[in-house]
Amino acid sequence: MATFIACRSPVRSGREGPDRHGGCLCAYPAVMGRLSNLFSRRGRTEPSDNSVTPAAPSSKKDTMDYLKQFVASRKGVEAYVEPENKDTPPTIILIATTGEWTRRRVPSAPVAWSTAEALGIPVYNVQFTGYPQRMRDWNTQQRAARRR
Repeated sequence: MATFIACRSPVRSGREGPDRHGGCLCAYPAVMGRLSNLFSRRGRTEPSDNSVTPAAPSSKKDTMDYLKQFVASRKGVEAYVEPENKDTPPTIILIATTGEWTRRRVPSAPVAWSTAEALGIPVYNVQFTGYPQRMRDWNTQQRAARRR
């Protein structure tokens, strides 16, 4: 949405609308509409040719199947519950003893706790325990491997 401000243009129609700001006939809204994204943190609004479109949200069954497969295929998996914040809903992170991890959104924190209990793994509140060092080490190893 363009921001309309008073213009010093001598041409005035006396009407206000989406194509006129302050009643003038200048092109300020059209120009500012294009320039407003110039310094935006979001970047471009249209997808580039090589961008990956996000997958559609998976069903509860698909998510549970994935989490069960993650727990079954790795040793020493523990769950960490991340509470909701202004940017993301509550999430559950499963971390193996190797440091490999996966994160999934959940409807609420109690659902994350019951999910971990249903998977039969220990569960912790990340606000109290923090992230384990093995997760940070694994992330560092993955970054170093990508640089090579």
